[in-house]
Amino acid sequence: MVDDTSKERTEMKNQLKVLQELRNIDKSLSSLQEAFEGLKGAGELTDEDIDFILQEFENFATGKDKKMEDIRNDLRSLYKRYYSKFSERAIVPVKNGVCTGCYVTIPPMRIDLIRAMDSLEVCENCGRILIWEDDDV
Repeated sequence: MVDDTSKERTEMKNQLKVLQELRNIDKSLSSLQEAFEGLKGAGELTDEDIDFILQEFENFATGKDKKMEDIRNDLRSLYKRYYSKFSERAIVPVKNGVCTGCYVTIPPMRIDLIRAMDSLEVCENCGRILIWEDDDV
């Protein structure tokens, strides 16, 4: 029994790490999109530049799709639902005891659960998926 619990915790930690990687991909795609739109709007890109950037977007999207395959079906559907609502802010870290999606304080006991990465935790206020990042204090 203890062995099964340990396996489940390890599996959940792995799943949450994949969700963190998806968050990083989403953030990168959003930043690239903003930069691309700014340069495109300023007329500073050639057709070759635009083709190259669009190819890079496609590569990122392919990488994201491959990461999505590494997530359990229930977590994948939850992520997709929140992504459709919140875009790149579907998965947010807890910083200084606060959900960085809606800025509501998270109770200390829940912060411990988020930090331990033993279970999937969502914000009780906004519903975003909460994660812990190593640089959090």
